[in-house]
Amino acid sequence: MPATFAVVASSLDWRQQTMGVGVQSLVRRIPMILGPLAGGWLITRFGWETGVRDSGMPDETMWATFFDADHILTELQFNDLAADVVEFGCGYGTFTVVAAARTRGVVFGLDLEPEMIEATQCEARELGLTNKKDVKDGVIAYKIAAHAADLAKGHPGAQYRDNALSKARFEFRWEDQFNLSLDPITAREFHDETLPQEGAKTAHFCSMCGPHFCSMKITEDVRKYAAEQGIAEEEAIQAGMEQKAREFTEKGSELYATG
Repeated sequence: MPATFAVVASSLDWRQQTMGVGVQSLVRRIPMILGPLAGGWLITRFGWETGVRDSGMPDETMWATFFDADHILTELQFNDLAADVVEFGCGYGTFTVVAAARTRGVVFGLDLEPEMIEATQCEARELGLTNKKDVKDGVIAYKIAAHAADLAKGHPGAQYRDNALSKARFEFRWEDQFNLSLDPITAREFHDETLPQEGAKTAHFCSMCGPHFCSMKITEDVRKYAAEQGIAEEEAIQAGMEQKAREFTEKGSELYATG
């Protein structure tokens, strides 16, 4: 694959390391562990000032003079790899960004310092490299556009998926809804933002209208009532409307409850 296409196709997923403890975090805990006197002596002795960068990295201009990242990766035969790559301690992205232009996989840059992650992200944006999420969002957008076009053209079978999804929605089969969507992972994440409990995957409502105002739940109740009374659904709806009208009148015809 030509290098220019590799740059466009590569995706960068920046993950700040959360398991390790940086020097600054350790410095803040030393007085708590050893006591203020011993802790203060250690901090002074080793020059652990809270204003010093955790990694001890020099500024970016000086750092750039230390390495020829492109030449080093060439010597290491790091060219057009079809694999994912992880760099521990990405710093300013000196090697991370160059590596992203030489692989068709995903490049993960890890660092203890949020500032280093931000610096690498900035470098990637300036060179037009894409984030993993950007690539995924673009693919999903294309899938939606293609599906809409198939529907508009009357493509045979194009609406089968939509019909199956609508039926799953009406029957509150949440897992089927997720799996039938064009982006199951995101669909599940949206649902779980407000209803993360496992029992919510079988509940007959969602967080939009709740259990008392869901139109599909009400429709189910109407059909159940009609079947129990041996009447048509239209008659059940009319009977229900008349009952609610009587209740409204008996309670004073007030739109809002008081007290």
